[in-house]
Amino acid sequence: MTKVEVERMTWREAQEAFGRNPVVLLPMGSVEQHGPHVPVGDYRYATVVARRIAEQAEAIVAPTIPWGYSEHFRPFPGTLSVRPETLTLLLEDTCDGFVRFGLDHLLFVCGHKGNMPILEQVANCARRTGYASPPSSRGRGSRRRSAARRTVTRRYPSATAATPWAPWLWRSTRRTCGRIC
Repeated sequence: MTKVEVERMTWREAQEAFGRNPVVLLPMGSVEQHGPHVPVGDYRYATVVARRIAEQAEAIVAPTIPWGYSEHFRPFPGTLSVRPETLTLLLEDTCDGFVRFGLDHLLFVCGHKGNMPILEQVANCARRTGYASPPSSRGRGSRRRSAARRTVTRRYPSATAATPWAPWLWRSTRRTCGRIC
């Protein structure tokens, strides 16, 4: 079976995979509470969804970005929240890391609703500067029916507070390295 996760590839395997210009799935989420009976870390759900998509769609999966903006849950032990500007810079640098190798189809698989305003700002800035084109779709389904919820329920039966999954497509209009904004 072909490796789909970048962190499991050697640099030569990554070079070969990048040469096909696949869609790069960037899973992200947060480390926050989801009730007293569920482990912190909804980023795991985005990782599972991204891996399954990659296996079926000949895409590759970037290392998961576990950190998110979770200011509301900071009083709960186990919650690790980053500032919006920190997350913005992390997202920009991660995208730059793939674009500099000629990859021009980046899709965020977001498992944490609190990150969405920051993703929207980064995407809007990227579009204004010619770095990316608008997303082709925005999947904001209900918690009851979402694919992520079904996946998480099967993969992590004890996890009952799965957050929605929302894709963001980044398609570079130029193949140069540099800051997004």
